[in-house]
Amino acid sequence: MLIGQQSAHSSGVLRLAAHGFLLVGPFVKAGLLRNTPYAGGAGSLAAGGLLVILSICLTIYGIASFKEGEPSIFPSLTLTGRKKEPDQLQTAEG
Repeated sequence: MLIGQQSAHSSGVLRLAAHGFLLVGPFVKAGLLRNTPYAGGAGSLAAGGLLVILSICLTIYGIASFKEGEPSIFPSLTLTGRKKEPDQLQTAEG
């Protein structure tokens, strides 16, 4: 391996670590336990809690907004007045 080149695996690991630090980093560096040896663990738990809360909230939103079997609320006419067929992905069968 030449200097400055990375394998695909190590590049992916670095990318994953960078994106993971976007969630954990603010809790570790600016959290209440930032000056203690427990900052890393507390930041990881806080980021995990944030993901759980966001998942629950988005699930509730999805259930409330996208009711199965209801017709699509999107307009069925184009700007020229031509009738538009509903998209199959916006139906209960799609």
